[in-house]
Amino acid sequence: MSPESLSERRAIREQAASWPAMKTGVTGLRAELLRLDLLLNAHLARLRMRGRSTLGDPLRGAVIEEGESEGLLRELAEEHGRPDGDAPSPANGDGASTLPAGRGLPGLDHAAAVFGLSRLERDLLLFALAVEIDDRYARLVAFLNDHAAMTRPTVGLGLSVFSAGTDGLRAFLPEAPLLWNALLSIDGDGPLAGRALLLDEGLWARLLAADPQGAAGAAAFVPAGGEPGPSALEALALSDGVRDQARGLAAWAADGARRLLIVRGPDASGRTALATALALAGGRRALLVDAERLDQVGAAVCRREARWFGAALVIAAPAAAPSPAARDVLATVEEPIFWVATDAALETLSVDGRRAVAELALPPADAAQEGAVLARLLDSRRPATTATRAELLALGGQFRFGPGRWSTALRLAGERAGALRGGGAPFSLDELRAVCRALPEVHLGGLAARLPSAFTLEDVVLPARTRAELHLALAWARHGRRVLGDWGIGRRIFAGRGLTCLFYGPPGTGKTMAAQALANDLGQDIYRIDLSQVVNKFIGETEKNLARVFDAAQSGNAILFFDEADAIFGKRTEVRDAHDRYANVETGFLLQRLEMHEGITILASNFRQNLDDAFLRRIGVVAEFPQPGPGERRQIWQRLLPAPPNLDAAVDADFLARAFALSGGEIRNVVLAASFVAAEADRAVAMPHLCVAVYRELQKSGRLVDPAAFGAYSGAVTAWLAGNG
Repeated sequence: MSPESLSERRAIREQAASWPAMKTGVTGLRAELLRLDLLLNAHLARLRMRGRSTLGDPLRGAVIEEGESEGLLRELAEEHGRPDGDAPSPANGDGASTLPAGRGLPGLDHAAAVFGLSRLERDLLLFALAVEIDDRYARLVAFLNDHAAMTRPTVGLGLSVFSAGTDGLRAFLPEAPLLWNALLSIDGDGPLAGRALLLDEGLWARLLAADPQGAAGAAAFVPAGGEPGPSALEALALSDGVRDQARGLAAWAADGARRLLIVRGPDASGRTALATALALAGGRRALLVDAERLDQVGAAVCRREARWFGAALVIAAPAAAPSPAARDVLATVEEPIFWVATDAALETLSVDGRRAVAELALPPADAAQEGAVLARLLDSRRPATTATRAELLALGGQFRFGPGRWSTALRLAGERAGALRGGGAPFSLDELRAVCRALPEVHLGGLAARLPSAFTLEDVVLPARTRAELHLALAWARHGRRVLGDWGIGRRIFAGRGLTCLFYGPPGTGKTMAAQALANDLGQDIYRIDLSQVVNKFIGETEKNLARVFDAAQSGNAILFFDEADAIFGKRTEVRDAHDRYANVETGFLLQRLEMHEGITILASNFRQNLDDAFLRRIGVVAEFPQPGPGERRQIWQRLLPAPPNLDAAVDADFLARAFALSGGEIRNVVLAASFVAAEADRAVAMPHLCVAVYRELQKSGRLVDPAAFGAYSGAVTAWLAGNG
């Protein structure tokens, strides 16, 4: 050893001997910081021996002076070493110390253990932590960095304080634990030695936590499920075949590094709940993260969160194709990953064989499974309700909810009843149904508009055969899943699980009103498709728009209403050019989506023969809406006319129904026009008002009528014609 080194170490020992002794009872954060104080003091002594001083520094006084830095260090050491009994100074020749076993900081010890940190890497993490939680360290670091704004330790300062030398640079390699797991990051430009060490945001609280694994995780990661263990799968309502397969795959995923299990299935099939249960059944905690946030979060943070908590990642993916960040996560995270997808994703997620991949396909829940989910929740929650168990289970067959959404619906229904009638008040079936209707979110991005559905089927005046078809539609929608699933008919007769209806007839005969009434009676929302937004001249875009419409409707339990459906469901034509070929491709795509769709689709057209025969074969309910006869017109007049005193007693609805063959929509227009004219004159609606409005409506549609057809009221029509030229 050189004479210079001997004299330097002797001076450091003398300096350390004058410092507060380390106490035997000092533990945790104070003990860690006291050791850092000693190391910083030793580093300052080395600088002093080498002639380091601020007296000739142009920044003198801009940070702190050397004497003040010594005072700060002494203050920190006294604070961290007080006052649990005396012990000899632990400083050795280079100012370092050794903590007694079990007296460190739990969060720091946990990080060192799970990430395999060396002593230097552990100390660098402590150093970065100290400046975040105590500004006195930040001021000291600014002094040691010779820069007022550099209040965080640099790479060079860290290596010097911990006497690591150039060999310590290995701690800052990209694949080394600190950077690879986003424990620290390096900030700034210029030479590496002058760049700052940053503790990842939010990590300081975790390092200080008494229970490191009980600390809060990063914001993008949501702890999911309950306690790890095989019972997690038993709590789900699954078929025996799926449950057996899930048990085997849970064990497979837990039995090795870099396992990827794809859990796919339709919306509301419970695939996220199943993926979480699979992670828990394998003995790990589960962290849920949205795939769309992986680009913001980064793979390093994913690696850190999974390893810190010993957790599997459950990644909710809106699409099967992963982003570059997701591919990085899939390739490098050692812990199991459960990828939740709607489509088959086995090929796109294989990641060049760097990860063992398996797939679990979850079929759509049938009525029995929906009922089992709801029954299990009812037994566990025991909510106060006036609805019978049979009514609740029937509701479970109508709405395609998973366990999480059903739990939310029951809770919200109970809260609504409590708010209206006092705490503990039971909720009714109608209140639960209203909550169920409000829960799904239908995002159609301008491709459709929600229709009001205040009518019931009793409000619609229809012939008996049309009404019978609509009641069949109600029965199909309410019991289709039970008949096809529980009764087993779906296994013997191939049929889609959804329902397609065709309403056809002349304009104004009540097709839209009947669709609204059907939605109201079923307790579902109805959306009218805007064909001007859906149909696109660019090849493939129409199919994409239609896929969005069907997916959103199925997820939101909504009814789709295609008005003027022959514009898109029309007959296929002979292929004469590329336009014909692609038009036929669109028709074929629609046929497939109608068969796959599990919800209700209503097609409205003026002419049944305009639709392609292949569509007609797939339609379950065909309802004709003919022009109303005299009896139906009388009912429509009576329902639409205002009540007395706003209606003149002499109004003859029988005459109007018998004399003029108007559709329901035309009668509505007549009543509105007559009412506005009467209101302007501040009079009740009378026959002259109505007869003039009838003449106008017939004239609008190009039908000529002799004023004499109005009989005793022809004078009013003639006078109106004379006044209007």
